[in-house]
Amino acid sequence: MTIEEAKAIDLREFLTAIDCKEVKTRGHNHWYRSPFRDEHDASFKVNSERNEWYDFGIGKGGNIIELGKLLYNTSYIPEILRHIETCAAKIPNEKKIPSNQAPVEDTRKSNIQLLSLSHPALLYYLKGRGVDIEVAKTYCREIHYQVRGRSYYGITFPNRSGGMEIRNPFFKGCEGGKDISIVHSIQGNVANQCCVFEGFFNFLSYMTLKKQGIKGICKAEEYDCIILNSVSNINKACSVVSQYDYIHCYLDNDDAGHKATEKLCCLYPNKVIDESHLYHPHNDLNDMLKCGVK
Repeated sequence: MTIEEAKAIDLREFLTAIDCKEVKTRGHNHWYRSPFRDEHDASFKVNSERNEWYDFGIGKGGNIIELGKLLYNTSYIPEILRHIETCAAKIPNEKKIPSNQAPVEDTRKSNIQLLSLSHPALLYYLKGRGVDIEVAKTYCREIHYQVRGRSYYGITFPNRSGGMEIRNPFFKGCEGGKDISIVHSIQGNVANQCCVFEGFFNFLSYMTLKKQGIKGICKAEEYDCIILNSVSNINKACSVVSQYDYIHCYLDNDDAGHKATEKLCCLYPNKVIDESHLYHPHNDLNDMLKCGVK
């Protein structure tokens, strides 16, 4: 990868690839919690028009190369480019670079293998996020694949269209069609209530808390789980959740999560129960799990 190819990468997609989630949007400005430190408020801004970033907490900004210097703690450009290329390989090809430039490389996956979850690095990653290993093994599998001859691996979680969400410490993406996931509490039957989660790590966190016997957060009754796998899938979930008597929303404590919950509340005002206060001031269930339940 050259410097010019690196600079052509969409910064927002790159941040998604390193598991840095957007908090809010104001026109061309997209706000994140800084990837350099822990913070409650978002002080890291990306201008999508210029494809540049600025961190108000440290008073620095620039292009993806300047970002790489701080992320990887080096000024050695070949090493920075190597790290960036590793992440860029995991960004879907159509999202890798701004729309006014042609794609540079093919990122289609090949030689895909699905295994039982056992890789030490992935188990360590799950442990670091507080997720019970047996819970993860119940709902997830391990994927190995190649992109342009290079090998990668991650944790997969299936969706209802046959696609798979893929996660590892450096990558968040999808193989196949993007869709919601549905986990029934009783095989082949629909419960009378459901719990809605934004991502599968929040679902795994919920099931971990349930296994730990945490009361007040987890429901004692039978329920199905609907995992959006992205708040952009909220419309796909609307018709599914309509069949339930009660809809418990465990979405993120951010603008996108609140808007998704509000949409469900407007559609089903007598059914929806917003549960996000149970893990406030944390952004989501996994953040609370990592910090320890109070």
